[in-house]
Amino acid sequence: GGDIAVALSGIDNRVRRVAAVGSTPNWCRPDMREMHDPSIVVDQGDADRYAQWFADQLDPTLHLDRYTHGAAITFELGQQDRHVPAHNAVHFRDQLNKLAPAATDRVRVQIHAGLDHLGVTTSEEALTAAAAWLSVPVP
Repeated sequence: GGDIAVALSGIDNRVRRVAAVGSTPNWCRPDMREMHDPSIVVDQGDADRYAQWFADQLDPTLHLDRYTHGAAITFELGQQDRHVPAHNAVHFRDQLNKLAPAATDRVRVQIHAGLDHLGVTTSEEALTAAAAWLSVPVP
């Protein structure tokens, strides 16, 4: 999905545009809540060595330098999404801005009002915005 597409865009310069719907650039998934009971924080547990290796190598938040001159990325997120909170993508964009301000022009975070996780991933508005983002010619 979108998490992997974002990570791939950081390691393969052939990936020029990414549209991530209901996805996060932060593989630690801070503040992730149960979809049906947002009062419950999802325990991410401890990664085994294999999973930890992948996270160490590919987690976009750990490798911001890979996004300073790379792909154009949009995050289409739900304002009410407590499962994949939008603030993680906003934080990624803000941290990237500190490292390379010009790169932030290529990272868009669109937060769709009133939508939770299932809502944003099935929203005609969010999916149309993602498709439109992908259809823009890459210079």
